[in-house]
Amino acid sequence: MGPARGALASAREALASAREALASAREALASARVVLASAREVLASALACTLLADAGPQRSRLLAKLYKDDHVASMEAYGILEKVFLDRLLVAEDVEAFSRTLGGHHRSGTPQKWGLSVIELAIVQHNLLGCSKLYSSVTIASLAELLNVDEATAVRIVAKMILDGRVRGSIDQILGIVSFDMDEMDDGEERGSGACQVEEALSLAQGAFSMLEGGKQTGR
Repeated sequence: MGPARGALASAREALASAREALASAREALASARVVLASAREVLASALACTLLADAGPQRSRLLAKLYKDDHVASMEAYGILEKVFLDRLLVAEDVEAFSRTLGGHHRSGTPQKWGLSVIELAIVQHNLLGCSKLYSSVTIASLAELLNVDEATAVRIVAKMILDGRVRGSIDQILGIVSFDMDEMDDGEERGSGACQVEEALSLAQGAFSMLEGGKQTGR
């Protein structure tokens, strides 16, 4: 074999190797895209579950983790997350915006408890928690108006949250006043299974993002 033929054969081998490397790279890229999409889906689900969870210390801790996650900042529900994390009271427009970010099974308008849908109950509980940080005491009538529910429902929700240890306060039904203890709530040692599952999902998603980003830096 002459020098020219030898060079041509080497070139063909190099081209074949390059094609194999390109195919492998495409497969790796496709796999990375699948992992990335899955991580985003898991993160979005963790965000939705946290926003819909019962308001309280556990939820606040998860909200803080999500709020600090750079990947959440690009999600549609980030605006709602920011308002909830900063303890801002939510209004009807926020409920509509939040609803648009949820999957069909979360968007159900069917009353679940006290005549409220899952979304409505989450918003009412959030606003009640926000009120507990704004007011040391408030009349039941005023609280019901702030929560956009009737007085009986407001009392039931406050009583349940106090009983569950998610709000510190007391109800004086004779005077028609709800008093709040404005000290920070203790997260406690025990955590509900729902919170643990969300934390696990969040850790998995963040781990996947870290792995992919680490791979990008290595490949540079």
